[in-house]
Amino acid sequence: MSSSFPEKPSDLGKALRVLREEKRMLLRQAAAEADMDSGLLGNIERGRRLPTEKQIQKLALIYGQDRGPLLAARACCEFRQKYGSKEFYGQCLQILNEEASDYG
Repeated sequence: MSSSFPEKPSDLGKALRVLREEKRMLLRQAAAEADMDSGLLGNIERGRRLPTEKQIQKLALIYGQDRGPLLAARACCEFRQKYGSKEFYGQCLQILNEEASDYG
């Protein structure tokens, strides 16, 4: 994957902007290919909006990236938005790690 993969999930929008720029695409070009408004993509890249899973999948395809890590970063952002409190993050991670081991 590109070196622009987000180090932190909160950097998802920045990473998407870097991926677009690496492809030498204008914002409006990428937005058109992803079937979204350029204002929406701009807000996603600035971290003001969270892209949907479908939008992430389209952007990953356009940018030639594996969608898995981008979807994972999106899920982390959604978790933070939905459950703002950090006091139980550790417990959630422990549960997710235990469940993930069931998948191999």
